[in-house]
Amino acid sequence: MEEKNRKPLGGTVFLLALCWIVYTCSYLGKLGFNANITQIESEYNISHSTAGLVSTFFFFLTV
Repeated sequence: MEEKNRKPLGGTVFLLALCWIVYTCSYLGKLGFNANITQIESEYNISHSTAGLVSTFFFFLTV
């Protein structure tokens, strides 16, 4: 069997690491937002449903 058709794994590992970093940053952003949602609502005078819309976008980003 010839091995010259195999591609190096460097690109695959890089893509996997990049996806993991993006997912982790998005998840941490979601956690930080949800922990401070009441302060954000009072500071910017927005309703709970409007602030919840941001959490919905975080959900669609991580799916």
